[in-house]
Amino acid sequence: MKEKKGLLSFLNIDSIIDNLTGLVDNKVELFKIEFKEDAAKAGSRIIVLLILGLSAFMAIMFISIALSILIGDALENEMTGFFIIGAFYILILIVFIFLNRTFNINKSLEKFILNILNGDDKGD
Repeated sequence: MKEKKGLLSFLNIDSIIDNLTGLVDNKVELFKIEFKEDAAKAGSRIIVLLILGLSAFMAIMFISIALSILIGDALENEMTGFFIIGAFYILILIVFIFLNRTFNINKSLEKFILNILNGDDKGD
């Protein structure tokens, strides 16, 4: 038994195991820190995009309402203005559906969003 302990001591297995355990622990901690940083970056980008999207949506809605009222006043029938603006948005929807089926916009949009979330956009 004494020879075995002497051999293990000679090979420094205990210190090697301690070093490997420490290395694994450090790698796990580094991964956690990097993950938290990446999650924070992605979260902040998503929040900014949501705020920008909501602001754009609100602007489009108010402009659409104003244009509907303006067209309705010009045609002396307010409902006609709302129908014209509604038809315009339906036309945009039909064009977008056609373009999506023709050019598969989903893949391009997916790549664009991944680039934004990964920080590969040109704005940084």
